[in-house]
Amino acid sequence: MKEELISKELRLKYLPGSLNPIDINEHYLQEIGIVDEANPLNRGMLRIGSLGTNIIFSNKTKDEIRVQPTQLKVESKSEERLTFIINKLKASFGSVSVQGGQYGFDVHLIDDNYPQAIFEKYTSTEGLVLDVIQFKYDNVGIAMYACGGNKIHIESVIQNNIGKPLSDFNLKEDLETEHLNDIYSKFKAQDLKL
Repeated sequence: MKEELISKELRLKYLPGSLNPIDINEHYLQEIGIVDEANPLNRGMLRIGSLGTNIIFSNKTKDEIRVQPTQLKVESKSEERLTFIINKLKASFGSVSVQGGQYGFDVHLIDDNYPQAIFEKYTSTEGLVLDVIQFKYDNVGIAMYACGGNKIHIESVIQNNIGKPLSDFNLKEDLETEHLNDIYSKFKAQDLKL
């Protein structure tokens, strides 16, 4: 079995009018060092407007920043890069009151016997094929679904109310990233027997 990280994602929610999507633009990102030679923008996918800003990078960590009137989404294959981006944004937009947040990661489990070898553990129905499974544990969710030949896509997410300024936001503490990693590891070891 092979495990392949697809992405890590952070979503922060705030009240309308707290953050103007136009403020997070190419010039600003260059000034604060998020855009540089190693992390250029995909100019063909760049969209900046008052209803939403979508910034996609042409870098090896495949970063994305999406800003909407009530939500900021940062996505990357690297947790270090994701943390770097949010810390740079905190410096400029620290007064934004973060109401809630969500952190998660997506992986592919790849094996010649998948998805059936995993999904048959959860069902004994004849004639029907299980396609999606979702588990919840307090503020954590784990979903699995067939993703093409020999792949299972697993999405692991944790959500929390935050209620503090962005300047005080701490990804590991406020969204309990280690707790999510522990639950995912136990799920793989105990439930999936991997």
